Amino acid sequence: MTTVLGVLGATGVTGSLLVQYGLEREHQVVGLARFPWKLPGDHLDAISSGKLRIVKGDARDEAALEEVVKSTDVIFEATGHNHNRPGTMREDIAKLLVKLMRKHGKKRLLYISAAFAHEEGLVVVPQRMRGMVAFMSDNKGADVLKAEEVYRAAGSWLEWTVIQPPRIVQKPLTEDLITKAGKFPQAQNGSFTITFADMALMMLDTAANGTFIHQDVYLNCPSKLSPGLKDIPKFADMMITNLGNALRRCKRRPSAP
Repeated sequence: MTTVLGVLGATGVTGSLLVQYGLEREHQVVGLARFPWKLPGDHLDAISSGKLRIVKGDARDEAALEEVVKSTDVIFEATGHNHNRPGTMREDIAKLLVKLMRKHGKKRLLYISAAFAHEEGLVVVPQRMRGMVAFMSDNKGADVLKAEEVYRAAGSWLEWTVIQPPRIVQKPLTEDLITKAGKFPQAQNGSFTITFADMALMMLDTAANGTFIHQDVYLNCPSKLSPGLKDIPKFADMMITNLGNALRRCKRRPSAP
């Protein structure tokens, strides 16, 4: 039986891979995207054939989100981390998503969180780098964790799975992903990096197999994966953004009497 996949953030790195691999597996896909024109050209044929439908809008727009939820069997929440700025984007989406899924009798949800937002998630990071990674995760951490709480508190009817990736890079598929439910995995050979492609395939497999329901799934890869050239501007921008936010927080603190 063909499953209809709902992908929030369908033009993002993970979202576009979920769309691609979902179509390759003969699923129908309904994607939500703020900028549909960013879709890869090879997705246009799928739109023409009716296998892919794109709803234009923000995941915080109730009408747009409802159009996706009511049409699909499983939801992949892959909207990203609010560009490393403080805010409540993921939490707001979570509250609205739970409301709409309950309304339309939809149960299955896979949500991408961030392992490094959890203090215990830093165990996979070499000791000398933990301070930097924790600093980088500072702004997005509170939001993704609050969204997790919304899903966990929804009740047993919601069949959620929280995906906990470490650092993710745009590299070719390795098919060497380690998945572990229940606690954070220890790094193997010092690796704490996975690929977007491996994570997207793992999420599709999880949805298809009905595994990891009401569980966190922590991801790791024993392969040595260093950042590619595509990741360097993103990494630099993230560091600059976090440094700026940290400086602003320091300025807002009252001086000692």
